[in-house]
Amino acid sequence: MTQTTITQKLTEAGILGVILMLVGPSVVAFAVMAISGARPSFNGIQADVTWLYAVAAVGVFLSAMALPLIIVGRQFTLIKPE
Repeated sequence: MTQTTITQKLTEAGILGVILMLVGPSVVAFAVMAISGARPSFNGIQADVTWLYAVAAVGVFLSAMALPLIIVGRQFTLIKPE
């Protein structure tokens, strides 16, 4: 009985997915830490952190795109013994 081996490697899309899986949550963490650290100044005016919500939304989008890119960016090779 011969055993067939299937190997798998990531293409460019898969590697991009892995990078996005690391970068996306880091961007969200930066935005959340910056939003939670925003305090009113001495004159009582709250700091404008609206752009940080947009940065957090981009980070969530990057994180959501990571898994489909990893799934699509796989390449399988079938190895049959002689």
